[in-house]
Amino acid sequence: MRAGDVFTENIQPFLTLQLNVDKVKTIKEALETLVNKEQLEGLTSPNTNEVVQAWQQLMLDVLPVILILHLKFFDFKPDGCTKIIKALEFPVDLEIESRLLSSVTNARRKTVYVVCRGLPRRP
Repeated sequence: MRAGDVFTENIQPFLTLQLNVDKVKTIKEALETLVNKEQLEGLTSPNTNEVVQAWQQLMLDVLPVILILHLKFFDFKPDGCTKIIKALEFPVDLEIESRLLSSVTNARRKTVYVVCRGLPRRP
C-alpha cells in the first residue's frame, strides 16, 4: 500500500492462489486480475488527518516449488450461490510474467498438472 510517501509491505508465504474465473478466459488472465492495483477509499494520513490517495497491490515474491491454483467456479452473493460453467484455457507450461513478480530472481516457469473436482459429468 502507498499512502502519501509511505510504503508498507506485508510478505506472507503461500502454496495456493485462489483465482476468480468468472470474467476471464485463461489462467494467465486470472493471474493478472489477482495482481491488479486497487485504489483504497477513505484512508487518512495519521500525521495530517487528511484524506490521502492509497492503493494496494498483491505481487508474487517467491513462488513455491509446487504452486496450487484454486480456480473459483462458484459465485457467492447474498441471495445464493451459482456455479460458473465455462471453458478455461491453460497452457501445459505456465510462464509467470515478470510484472506479476516482485523480483525476477526465482523460477517463473511451472508445469501444469490438473485435478478437477466438482465439475459436472459429461454424458
